[in-house]
Amino acid sequence: MRSAFMAEYGAGLLESHGTVMKEYVAVPDALLEQTDALAPYLAASFEYVSSLKPKATKKGRK
Repeated sequence: MRSAFMAEYGAGLLESHGTVMKEYVAVPDALLEQTDALAPYLAASFEYVSSLKPKATKKGRK
């Protein structure tokens, strides 16, 4: 689904502080106001994130 989104809207991978974030896609500014077009992608993203197991926590130092 990510590659389809990138191809359809000309989006690219997110770059943050000079680092390409391979798991994130930058949404083009022109698309931000088109909530109907974004809704299925946001729903799929939320479903994916909800399916992930919580990250293990580190025990605090005493």
